[in-house]
Amino acid sequence: MLSCRELNKPGKTLLQKLKSLLLWFLSAAVILVILVVSTVMFVNRKDQEPSPAALSLKKIAASQATVADQDNAFVYAMGFLAPEDSDAGEIGSARVQWLRGFVAKANSEEFPKIPGEEGVLAKARSAEFRQLASVCKESNRACADAIERDPARIRGWASSESKMIDRYQGLLAFRQWRELWPSDLRALTPHFAEILDGQRLMLLKAWLMAGNGDAAGSKRLLERDLQFWRMTLAESTSLISKLIAASAIEQHFKMGNLVLRRLPPASVTRGIPEGWVEPITVRERSMMNVMANESAFSERYLGSALKSGAWFETDDETGSESLGTRLAARFLFQPQATVNINANRLHAVAELFERDYAVVPAAADDLQASKEFRQKEFTELGIYNFMGDLLANLSEPEMHVKYGFRIANLEGVRRISLLASQLRSIGVNEKDLPQSLYKSGLRDPFDGSPFNWDAKEKSLVFRQALSGKADLKVAY
Repeated sequence: MLSCRELNKPGKTLLQKLKSLLLWFLSAAVILVILVVSTVMFVNRKDQEPSPAALSLKKIAASQATVADQDNAFVYAMGFLAPEDSDAGEIGSARVQWLRGFVAKANSEEFPKIPGEEGVLAKARSAEFRQLASVCKESNRACADAIERDPARIRGWASSESKMIDRYQGLLAFRQWRELWPSDLRALTPHFAEILDGQRLMLLKAWLMAGNGDAAGSKRLLERDLQFWRMTLAESTSLISKLIAASAIEQHFKMGNLVLRRLPPASVTRGIPEGWVEPITVRERSMMNVMANESAFSERYLGSALKSGAWFETDDETGSESLGTRLAARFLFQPQATVNINANRLHAVAELFERDYAVVPAAADDLQASKEFRQKEFTELGIYNFMGDLLANLSEPEMHVKYGFRIANLEGVRRISLLASQLRSIGVNEKDLPQSLYKSGLRDPFDGSPFNWDAKEKSLVFRQALSGKADLKVAY
């Protein structure tokens, strides 16, 4: 390569000097590119070892005990929409067996479509029922008013939907829940919307029983319902099932509040299920099994894609790849390092919701602000695993925190529902409710403050923590 001194030697024409200068700049550029590429290759020469969090979550996901099909509520739920004259357990088992054969196919990228038509149980849901379900989901007070205006309509549904109620009660008989293929993208889930319809119908039946003075009968239905969903909450390994169980428990307490509200004050205490008195346990609200499955899902699909370079495959007719694309796939992606980022975040979320309620909100704020958890700014990205960091930035780790709070808030839902029933049982007047709430030992689980009173809606109020959901109100 020519030095600047050589460029200034006498006897060279201007054109020769320009050519020499251009050659010098091109040589310098080539050397710079080589240095940059060499540096990137050197820095990215080695992937990371699995992090302690990744290893822990992988062990948890692999250690889930199996449950026999005949004992597994998940299998029964897979047949929940079978024709009403058939056995949901048998249909669910047949569908699960078909799915086992389907998912066993190597390298299958197809999504399953189980042979046979779904049943007709869900088709009978009337527009009136759909409207009531929407009202009850939004407002406990409006739900109370709606069902009290027309008890005959509720009796009509309890009669016409008796087979749906029976099928739902068949689900409640199970004592174990285990998802099959929770980390397989092709796996199907039960028809949870219809299952929640079955729960609504059964709780309306309990409301009718309470109206007839049958405190023991309505308590029995409430007890079985809560036992099942608390079991499902504890044993769920997929995020979908965990959140569905949380929704079912919230619906149970809100509609169960209306059931107990219909009993005479003297009968309320006898009608309160045992599960209402028992606090939500750490095992029930734990997110560890769910986060382990989320990590396994990520490693299964993200990790394999990164290792194969599939994220960089071209769609042109020749299928060719540029040199830059191949280099990026080879040196700017570190599969295990990328999986570690996700696993570290998920494990931190799981640990967060196994702490005492009082420290969780502040700890959640600290976690989400931490450098390890939050999404990186572009200027914070380094040359090690650059593309992996970019990919990790596409995820929204704060969503898992919100999901965790939806489940943690269930303890507040339990407390406020129990408190409303206890205060009714001793005949506390509405004007005395603020003072009674202040004196009660049943308080917000996170900050220990008393529940609020909404005089306009005549409802007790629980301000749900950091879940993105509105305040929960239960009619008094």
